[in-house]
Amino acid sequence: AALARTAAMLREDDDALERWAADVRVAARCRDDHGRDALDVEVLAEAPAAVRRRAMRAEALECGVPGGDLRASHLADVDALVTQWKGQGAVHLPGGVRATRVCGRLRLVPPSAAESR
Repeated sequence: AALARTAAMLREDDDALERWAADVRVAARCRDDHGRDALDVEVLAEAPAAVRRRAMRAEALECGVPGGDLRASHLADVDALVTQWKGQGAVHLPGGVRATRVCGRLRLVPPSAAESR
């Protein structure tokens, strides 16, 4: 019974974090200097790491990263573009998606968009 209660509480926590992450994505949504979809890194950086990484995970999945191939290490590398910016290059994600940071904007570029550049 205690395990079932704990599982129910964890589901509620997970649901709340997912909703918070969705709100962060909406708040961070912007356009880069070329009018392409991006996320404002200042908005992302203000969110707690657990929420920020959920938001970036959802963005990556939407851009075509296969969910089963996306690892915590990938998200940590993308998170470093937001929180530990030192001018590093693109982060290559499964499915050919690239995450880049330019002018305070985080952009996840699907393979088809990368090929057309």
